[in-house]
Amino acid sequence: LAMEKAFVKSGKGILTGGLTTACAFLTLVISQARGMREMGLVAGFGLLAILLATLLVLPIMLVFRERLIERRKAKRNRGKFVQRDISFRFLGNFGSWLSKHYVFTLILSFLITVLLVWQASHIKWDYDYRNMEPKGLASIDLMDTIMEKFDLGMEYSLVLTDSIEESNLLSEKYREEGTVARVEDISMFLPTLQQQQRRVPHLLDIRNQIRTSTLEKSFSLEKLPLLKEQIDRLRMNIIEIQDMAYIAGRDKVDNKCKQIVGDPENSASRDMIKELIALIETDANQSAGGLTEFQRQFSPYLKTSVIRMSSTESIQMNDLPASILDRYSNKSRDKFLVTIYPSGNLYDGEFMNRFAEDMERVSPKTTGIGPLSVALNKVFGRDGRNAVLLTLLIVFLLLWADFKKIRYALMAMIPLAFGIFWMVGLMNISGIMLSIMTVMGFPLIIGIGIDDGVHIMHRWRIEGNNRIFTVFSSTGKAILLTSLTTMLAFGSLIFSVFPAWGLLGGSLFLGVGACFLTTVIILSGIFGFIERKEKKQG
Repeated sequence: LAMEKAFVKSGKGILTGGLTTACAFLTLVISQARGMREMGLVAGFGLLAILLATLLVLPIMLVFRERLIERRKAKRNRGKFVQRDISFRFLGNFGSWLSKHYVFTLILSFLITVLLVWQASHIKWDYDYRNMEPKGLASIDLMDTIMEKFDLGMEYSLVLTDSIEESNLLSEKYREEGTVARVEDISMFLPTLQQQQRRVPHLLDIRNQIRTSTLEKSFSLEKLPLLKEQIDRLRMNIIEIQDMAYIAGRDKVDNKCKQIVGDPENSASRDMIKELIALIETDANQSAGGLTEFQRQFSPYLKTSVIRMSSTESIQMNDLPASILDRYSNKSRDKFLVTIYPSGNLYDGEFMNRFAEDMERVSPKTTGIGPLSVALNKVFGRDGRNAVLLTLLIVFLLLWADFKKIRYALMAMIPLAFGIFWMVGLMNISGIMLSIMTVMGFPLIIGIGIDDGVHIMHRWRIEGNNRIFTVFSSTGKAILLTSLTTMLAFGSLIFSVFPAWGLLGGSLFLGVGACFLTTVIILSGIFGFIERKEKKQG
């Protein structure tokens, strides 16, 4: 008899609630993002499996439990079983009070909703994916240091071209964009034929000057301060090359620089240039004599090398060393890579959008973290919106088929509608911004949050008017416990090492709690208004 009453009063609500929640998850299959699709399928079919287990397995377990209890009582010769009141009377009294003071309840609900809608209107989108990464990562700290010291973003973009001419053309266009700090491509080592022709007069001028130059017989002491200044400039340039090589992961260049200017992490390492400056300062006359001998032997070699380098013959691709070609071209030498470094922080939403627009305008083939992030934001935003709209439609149709009347279906959805606004407002108050992870939570909260309204509506229709205490003390207890357990389950993600899961868990924690509060508060006020109206009419 108890099992029959349970299914009569709660079975239909459980069935409708389970189906609406499963459908909410399954709507994610329309997403273009594979992760959202797979999560929707797993969660949706998992809920259907739990629904079947609840309807088929749980009753058997409860009957078995009751028979086991009866056998134990018979063995111990105990008297008649006394039923305990396990309802939540405080929740029933709270719902009854809210329904009796429905004017106050509805006005209070309206004011809270206006406040939270205003908060929700100020919520921002978090473009900084580093906020989803574990805290304290050395790579993230290094990126911030590079941006601060070099005004150079390391989240570069790439484009693959089909020819050297296309690579040169795109590189010139990228350099004209204000959001671009630096462009690297093969044109740095292989200019176009026109560019090489424009440089011929300069090359001829250099060749003529070096040919007509004469070798000084001695190195004068007056030139030593200037030499030391130039040597020190060379040292600073090598240190800068060392920093850039470390950033770019060029270990060979970094190690060679360490041999010349020392290792900044090892105070005992040698700095050959500092030692050279110190040696020059120790004995100026001896240094001048040694430099004179060095000049006599090195100058002919330098003169010959400069003449050879100032050749006016055009540079061909085969003239470049393999190390350069492999950096900017594939093995078959028919594809060429262009790398574009942004001039600002790509995790600034405004700059990211401008950079992505510039990249798209120059070449639609441009890829990288900037264009990819903007595209992902659009995909997840569009998928989230479409999933929410489809979920609302499916939920409404299921509720309409269940309640047979549109007004009851809409009443069951009112707590959900208000709960979503409360959820976003509470997210803004608690500092949770919109992101890819939190957007994934909106279709989920629709499926989870609709259950509260469905169960309360079903029980209210079964109990009839003036039974709000019974509705909230019994079914209210069930939705309170399920809400708390669901909130704790999602809330536990806040402690995840991976902050992205914490953002999702935090938003769903607030969403489940908001839907429970709107169900108890707003539906109590609506029930009180309807009962008062029907009482006046009757």
